Amino acid sequence: MSKPPGRPKSLPPRLLAIAQHIRPTATVIDVGTDHGFIPIYLAQRGHTERLIAMDIAPGPLAQAEGNIAKRGLRDRIELALSDGLKQLPKLNIDPTTPLDIVIAGMGGENIVAILADYIGSQSPVGVAPLGDPPKNSHHTNGRVDPAPTDAGSSIRYLLQPMTRVEKLLDFLAKSNLHVEEYSVTEGRRVYRYFVVTAK
Repeated sequence: MSKPPGRPKSLPPRLLAIAQHIRPTATVIDVGTDHGFIPIYLAQRGHTERLIAMDIAPGPLAQAEGNIAKRGLRDRIELALSDGLKQLPKLNIDPTTPLDIVIAGMGGENIVAILADYIGSQSPVGVAPLGDPPKNSHHTNGRVDPAPTDAGSSIRYLLQPMTRVEKLLDFLAKSNLHVEEYSVTEGRRVYRYFVVTAK
């Protein structure tokens, strides 16, 4: 029996682990979306809030658009051409809705550059200002828990660096941010990823 068009597909473990942390009532922005896999996965599983696939380059964004169209999800996933999060203020994000920002599959130095630029811009959407290192950052390894409730911070960053993890951790430690650390195995490699919120 053939599969119906647009049948939901799973994600590689690295991306699936990130997707499982998405809050069900959050607007989601996937920065550096590339093929658009995370927004597609969420849309096919009934995520009802806004899903925004964002990329710096027209080529990857066009790839994402094609994948979205093939699955009949043009009315569910928005596309945004943006250098990091610079176009975020123009997206009219509802400040009363939780916001999950995914930055996965980049080098740690690139994630730092995006966050530093966004936090420094003092966006009205609700960012964490730079400040002293948090005294009690919480770190959890290994286990992927179900997506948490919407209690707590209205904005979260879900970060998965491919390289230079320590550079990213150093930046987060110098910012007034709460960090939860997780890990997931894909093939022979263990990937670390972080759920980050304002304190």
